[in-house]
Amino acid sequence: MVLSPPHKVQAVLKEMAELTEAGCEIVRIAIPTVEDAVYLGKIISEMPLQPTGSRMPVVADIHYDPRIALAAIKQGIDKIRLNPSNIKDASQIRSVVQAAKERGIPIRVGANTGSLRRYSTVEDAVSQLYEAVCGEVRILEEQDFHDIVLSAKGSSPEINEAINRKLSTEFDYPLHIGLTEAGPLIPGIVKTTLGLAPLLRDGIGDTIRCSLSGELSAEVMMARSLLIELGMRKGVRIISCPMCGRARWDVQKYASEIYKETIRLGINATIAIMGCEVNGPGEAREADIGLAGSGDCLVLFEKGTICAKGTIGEMLQLLREKLGGL
Repeated sequence: MVLSPPHKVQAVLKEMAELTEAGCEIVRIAIPTVEDAVYLGKIISEMPLQPTGSRMPVVADIHYDPRIALAAIKQGIDKIRLNPSNIKDASQIRSVVQAAKERGIPIRVGANTGSLRRYSTVEDAVSQLYEAVCGEVRILEEQDFHDIVLSAKGSSPEINEAINRKLSTEFDYPLHIGLTEAGPLIPGIVKTTLGLAPLLRDGIGDTIRCSLSGELSAEVMMARSLLIELGMRKGVRIISCPMCGRARWDVQKYASEIYKETIRLGINATIAIMGCEVNGPGEAREADIGLAGSGDCLVLFEKGTICAKGTIGEMLQLLREKLGGL
């Protein structure tokens, strides 16, 4: 989800470029006012393209005001996130639904634990979330609208898993999953993994968001890494040794650098970045390819066998060349 408001077009486009580079495949943008909505057409026409040559679908995040939804649809948005129960005028709901039908735009509805009454148990929270989602779906289905995406989120992994399992059983609509307000980077990653991995393993979830308080691209890289580790996407796995006094080069720096460079490579490969010859080719022999510190230089190894030796710059370049041939 981009951070900048739509009227700051260049800032939005910069953030979209960052998300595209990280591997984002769908982007959401908050539209707080009708005036903001008019900038969507320009943003959509100028946004960066993915490696496939197409642009990412753009979701407009809208609350309460049907005029914003109608303006966003007119500007060429691909999906809207709007709970129809927040619109009290039935004729206004019909106008939004009709516009979405005419453009073939899905509507994402749902609830999160922050909008519930007090709850004392997981079961109580799940029951309230389920009833809230059912209420939104009911309004759209009464308008003969069925191009619906569901979302129910909580900051508790246990609640999050339980409600999404229930929704996947009770509805045939696609599910957008994620923990809301997961927290800063490290605890947020831990909680989100606990909440999403069991669902994804069981085939529950069609789109995901990892909501982290941190770098914009971190959400996307976490999502991609999770899918790769679950075997749901092709991708590069990075293994690297912990830092210690034996390290002959900056493992943390270069492991992070190589991770960012390779996160979008559509190949299944394991790369090892090791601090010294002790934890080098032998300990990381399961890696397809790797680097290890050795004195004042590095060695490059494949399947545990040393193939080349040279400076950090030389071995990094050789690694990139070999990855290009995998």
